[in-house]
Order: sequence, then structure tokens, then C-alpha cells
Amino acid sequence: MKVAASFSCFLGGLVLAAGTTHVQAATKVACVGDSITVGVGGTPAGSYPTRLGQRLGTTYEVRNFGVSGTTLLKRGNLPYWNSQLFAASDAFAPNIVLIMLGTNDSKPANWAMKAAFYGDYKELIAHYRALPSQPTVYAVLPPPAFGANPYMIRGPIIEMEVVPATKKAAADTATPTIDVFTALVNARGDFPDNVHPNNAGNEKITAAVYQALTMVIAPDAGSPDTGGDAGADAGSDARADTGAETNAPGDALDVAADGNLPRDATPDAGSPAETASPPGADAGPAERQNGAASDGCSLTARTSPASCPRLLCIGALILLAVRRPRRPR
Repeated sequence: MKVAASFSCFLGGLVLAAGTTHVQAATKVACVGDSITVGVGGTPAGSYPTRLGQRLGTTYEVRNFGVSGTTLLKRGNLPYWNSQLFAASDAFAPNIVLIMLGTNDSKPANWAMKAAFYGDYKELIAHYRALPSQPTVYAVLPPPAFGANPYMIRGPIIEMEVVPATKKAAADTATPTIDVFTALVNARGDFPDNVHPNNAGNEKITAAVYQALTMVIAPDAGSPDTGGDAGADAGSDARADTGAETNAPGDALDVAADGNLPRDATPDAGSPAETASPPGADAGPAERQNGAASDGCSLTARTSPASCPRLLCIGALILLAVRRPRRPR
């Protein structure tokens, strides 16, 4: 019996040890931006980076590196390049970088230097791509602004100049884009101050980004949410109808999302756990979470020999051999 017990413990230890080999680090997502990324218009829990992290689940680590009032322009009145969180986003060693800047660049004093916007954007993309973690970089088109506001942010400039310049910088660097502008163009009611989206608007941003990361890049990753309602939330009546269009290789990749969501509401421009595998992830979510072995016995999900049929059979044979009575001589 002691031998049998020892074998049982030994086999259990093998199962646990084998399971640890499948543990992988979370995919790191850095959200770079201004006060819209910070979530100024809504509640802290309603910012798009927070909601995105909840949707993507525990195999992702999403961090908010937004800095209110910052510009993409290196010579703007408050360049993101000079912020502490810019350096922090590098140190984070991200696998994915989401850049959503350009709103504050539309201010008259900043857009006077608009000739530098295209080059500065390409330089920011190149900066992140050169990090040791070699992240996939996305150019997120900034949301619209809807009229008079105390920040001197100009909606027409965003629509007709900032967004096209962002698209061109992305296309010329083969950088995928996420079309947050289109996702919110008909959502004026979600912008209490005409610039910052409230929680409902942030949910639309989340839906557009989530759609890009899970459906367009990895449609076969095994996510239960990859075809259909990318804005659905458990425990919430929020919905977003999303669509995606994939361009030819080398072109910018535009992803649009729209939705009808419940409203929350509020100064400068600045989810159910669902998993998938955008660039930066080493394996599909089912493989990372379950660590399934080739013989059909999932090691990481089980902690004893009895929970694996094959090991149970082996253990039973060993027990029979040990307990078999000896023949009298």
C-alpha cells in the first residue's frame, strides 16, 4: 500500500509539474493618448482601456498611458513625447500599442505646425516598433468633436485634416488603423462637452478596438465573440454592432464599430473576460488557458491522477501488480 500511495503522489506531481510548463506571460497592451484615453468624460471605471482589459480577460494586461492635453506634434503646446507616461509606456515592454492622439493638435496654435504632423506620427510609430518587445502598433483615429467647447478643439480640423493625415501616416508605414472616428460620428449625445465621450461613448471606442484586436487580426483564435455583437456585455444591456474591412497587404487596415449603448455622463481632450490572439500573443486563448496535451488529457486543468483517465488506468495497473498475492513455494 505504501508503494501504491507513493506512485499516486508521484503521478500527481508529474501532472502538476507538466501543467506549469504551459503558463505564459500575459499579452501587454499599452493605450497611448490624451484625456479621451484617460477617460475624462466619464467615470474612471468607464475609460476605454479599463473596459478593454475587462473584455480581453486575464491573458491580457491593458494599461492606460493617457495624458490629458497632450499632442502628437513634437512642438505642440504639450507634446506627449515629453510626458512621464511616454517613458513609462516604453518601460512597460508592450506587445501591442494603441496610439490615439490628434485631438489637441487641432487647436489653432498647434495646427499652425500641421506640416510636421505626418512626419511626427511616422516617427512615433517607428519609436514603438523599435522597442525590444517589438510590439504591433495601431493608429487609432481620434473621435469627432461636435461644436463649441472651452478647449479650442476644432471638429472640422479633426475630420478633414487630422484623420486623413493619420491614415496617410499609417498607410505609408503599413500600420493597421482602428476607425474610432466613424464609430462615434453619429453619437453626439455621448459627448456632454462636445469633446470628451461619456461612458456610453467610451463603450463604443472599446467595441471598435476590441473588434480590431479579436476579429480582424485573429478570426480563428477561438473567441466565442468573434463574429457578431462585439459590443455585448454580460450583466449589461450595452450593445454595439461592428463591422470590419481588411485591405490588401501593405495598406492601412480600417476597422469601424458602432453601437447603441446606455448613457452615462462629463476637461481637456485629452467586459466579460473574453480572450483572443492579436499580434503579440503566443498562442490561441484556448491553448494558453487549457494547455491541452496531445493525448487528450489537459494537464493544467487537472491536479490529480484520478482526473486524467489515462493516468488512472496506469495507476490501477500498478495497484493490481503491487497487491497481487504471491504464490506459495
